[in-house]
Amino acid sequence: MIKEKRLGLDEKISFFADELKKCFSKDEIEQIARETGFVKRNGKVKSNEFV
Repeated sequence: MIKEKRLGLDEKISFFADELKKCFSKDEIEQIARETGFVKRNGKVKSNEFV
């Protein structure tokens, strides 16, 4: 019998962010953030750092 590990919310978010970083480059994340309106101007934190 295989036991399934239950992940907490923080672990799920961290896992999801890691998978996004594997699929998209920093430039692609920045472009998507601008296209969707998440980023409108340059700030201290870049969108890929936010992810």
